[in-house]
Amino acid sequence: MTVTAGSRLIASQLNGTLTAYTPSWTGAGSNPVIGNGTLSGQWSTGVGIVWFTIYIAGGSTTTAGSGLYSVSLPVAAKTVSGGGPVGSYSGILDHSGVASGNTAGSVLSGQSSIGSSFAPAQGYIPVSVGTSGVVQWSATSPFSISGANFTMQMSGWYYSS
Repeated sequence: MTVTAGSRLIASQLNGTLTAYTPSWTGAGSNPVIGNGTLSGQWSTGVGIVWFTIYIAGGSTTTAGSGLYSVSLPVAAKTVSGGGPVGSYSGILDHSGVASGNTAGSVLSGQSSIGSSFAPAQGYIPVSVGTSGVVQWSATSPFSISGANFTMQMSGWYYSS
């Protein structure tokens, strides 16, 4: 929807419908396999802005793949000259297994911007690790993925094309 100067906007134009989708979860080296875990997403749009949530929970047959992880977003992000950010997201990574450098039950968080060069929008997933700073989520960082030892919840917004 395009809103122009002087036009009137009514509430029904702003109330987007919540739509389920299954995001792609990929690794830069090889792709993880969700197996009997959960990989789900929801999104809504209004006035050219997409709001989304993504949930990933490992199951006993989930395999890690390799390399930095990324996830797909439901619709393409707007392209802006210079490739600047067009949105942002945050995530919470909950570790329920034993990890090097992190104790079982660690809850790590991160946030980042969504750039227009992510079309179809794929964002690397940053997480803060105490005094270690920010690392990008991968099969081995900030801990090794092993079956049902994690959940990842992400939410954010971006301008759609």
